[in-house]
Amino acid sequence: MRRKSWINPKKVMLLCSILFLGLMGTSYAYWNSSTLVNGTITLGEIKLGIDSGSIEFIRNESSGGVNNINISVNGNTIRLSGEVNKNFNAVLEFKVLNIGQIPFVIDSTTVNPSNSIVLKRNILSTTEKIEIEYKQGQWVEKIIIETDFEKRNQKDNQQGENPNTEEGLSDNPDKIVKENTEENIETKSKKAEDEREKNEDGEIETNEVDEDKEDND
Repeated sequence: MRRKSWINPKKVMLLCSILFLGLMGTSYAYWNSSTLVNGTITLGEIKLGIDSGSIEFIRNESSGGVNNINISVNGNTIRLSGEVNKNFNAVLEFKVLNIGQIPFVIDSTTVNPSNSIVLKRNILSTTEKIEIEYKQGQWVEKIIIETDFEKRNQKDNQQGENPNTEEGLSDNPDKIVKENTEENIETKSKKAEDEREKNEDGEIETNEVDEDKEDND
């Protein structure tokens, strides 16, 4: 008689299937786990400051001085005002500070935070506005230098470039010479006539004296 086996193949296959599915679920859960990280990102600031105490004219190539020029600073704008000569030509020097947290580039020089750079710009009597760019990547800002000059020579010329015209004389030099010549001729003629009349009066008085002398004799 054949002995009956206690191992059931169907039960074994079911048990293996359960174990296999369990392993797959554990592996899937392991590879899809996530980790949460909390953090704070702070963006730096690009900021420039102008040292108002450093602004000065270091060279003046014109005849007029620079002491009567007023200098004021408002943010990134330097304003110059006052009376200058028509040929005014001077060099303005000033210091720029990086008071932000990010480096910037100005005049092809990189200025790191807490550092500074000295800039120089030529200022003429005809200068109205100068723009100086400072940037970092695509970000661009500007320093502005504005002037409000009253030109001394131009003012005098506007009031009366030719003083002879104000006096009612012609502004034509040839005509002025002609008028002066005619005036001199007229003056000389009048002076000669006065001398002639004076001489005639002298002769009359001399004749009267001679006649009185003859009567007395």
